[in-house]
Amino acid sequence: MRPIRRGPGRARNTDRRPAPSDADFPFLSVDDAARLRALAHDAFAERGVETHIRGDHLEAADGELIPLHRLFASCRGVGTRERAWRRAVADHVDRVIDLRERPTPAELPVGDLLAHAMLLVRSTSSLPTTAPFGYRRPLGGDLVELLAHDTPTA
Repeated sequence: MRPIRRGPGRARNTDRRPAPSDADFPFLSVDDAARLRALAHDAFAERGVETHIRGDHLEAADGELIPLHRLFASCRGVGTRERAWRRAVADHVDRVIDLRERPTPAELPVGDLLAHAMLLVRSTSSLPTTAPFGYRRPLGGDLVELLAHDTPTA
């Protein structure tokens, strides 16, 4: 049995460093997060919604903030296959568009609102801003309790 020899240019790379993590989504590399941001931006544009990329969220032309954390976490779960990411982004954007076209929780009858209300615990650092959550209740550290209106497509 002969040892395997590596010729010039075939040396094993023993200095493999992990790709740098994204500042807003540390579970993704900088490149992967940038790609997903671009896919989300493009998907909204294809559906007629102009957005601007703002780190951990998109900002629609009407001022609505569209968080990206849930989308990016789900994309991480499907790996880095472009086709899977495109499908996950398209599904997510379709749900967001559907929710934008429905009545807001403030416009719903009280019974409907209460039937779908739920409590969420979130880190304030995971939210683009806490301004819309004036009712939030601090739990300790940067954790807050928020109310959410859950729908079958949310």
